[in-house]
Amino acid sequence: TFVYKEIRLINEQNKSYHLTNDALDFLFRSKEIESELDYSVTRFRMKEYMKRDNYSEALDASRELVSRIRNMKISMDDFLLRCRENISRITIDQYDEIMLRIRNLLDSEYSKLTEIRTNAENRIKTLIDAQNSGLGDNETKNHSIALTEIIKNIEQTINEQRALINKKSSLTEAY
Repeated sequence: TFVYKEIRLINEQNKSYHLTNDALDFLFRSKEIESELDYSVTRFRMKEYMKRDNYSEALDASRELVSRIRNMKISMDDFLLRCRENISRITIDQYDEIMLRIRNLLDSEYSKLTEIRTNAENRIKTLIDAQNSGLGDNETKNHSIALTEIIKNIEQTINEQRALINKKSSLTEAY
């Protein structure tokens, strides 16, 4: 059974228009869901590019992961600001939903990123061994450089995830 609720998205005051609180809440939630989905898709793309030894595309995806985790941090900061500005507008359900989404995303993504980092470290060792034995060429060297930066970006993403987990605790206290 669906329950439909009419909401007003725009208010008019003195011939000026602005978004209602309901509209802002809707936009905020849409942005969060899109950001989380984009993060998982980007991580998946990076993994698939690495499987295919397409390290330039994997490198781009790893850079995008760093950007996406920073967007999640901004989203959490926005929620914290909304809590501080007017806590009465935030329901316990909204709070629980955000906390659950963040926890699920970070927990599952953390393990997957750790796995990808381990695979990248193993591949770079293989490439370095090939270079040391004289089997490597210029392309092998370029792959090693790309993998080194991918590993650095994954580590940065994991560190940012840890910071978000810590921030989640402070958000709980603030709420």
